[in-house]
Amino acid sequence: SEGSAGVNQRFKSVGEKSFTDSTVRALREHAKKVAALEAERLNPKPKPKAAPTANPLAPLPMQEYKVVHDFVYLRQEPSLHAPILGKRQRGDTFFASEETWDGWVKLHGQPGYIIKDMGGLSGIGKVLSQLGRALPLVLPEPQGSPEPLTFE
Repeated sequence: SEGSAGVNQRFKSVGEKSFTDSTVRALREHAKKVAALEAERLNPKPKPKAAPTANPLAPLPMQEYKVVHDFVYLRQEPSLHAPILGKRQRGDTFFASEETWDGWVKLHGQPGYIIKDMGGLSGIGKVLSQLGRALPLVLPEPQGSPEPLTFE
């Protein structure tokens, strides 16, 4: 680096105006800031992990299930027309933390739903069996239609 004297000397030699020392200092400071920002953009520092906060909601209870049919499809949504994500075989077990009003269970900690009972569709009945103590549900029995239910 030639410093402000060298830069100013070059400007004067070609008939240009020169910078004041304060202008040169300001330009150097600006160049340092731009270089630091660019270096940070190209090599970001890992952000410190935030301290875990207490979850205001209690964890959902989980129910364990076992596949009792030859196989059952794991669906993206709780519908027989939803895309298939995978397949579970007879004897496979898994945990579910949610159940829909019409008998689908959502796998805990992974995507997908499995129907508990096909209700005779395609000659298939029950495909899942609960293991352990059955957890209470808001609606203990699957409902036959998607119509709104009234309180009794």
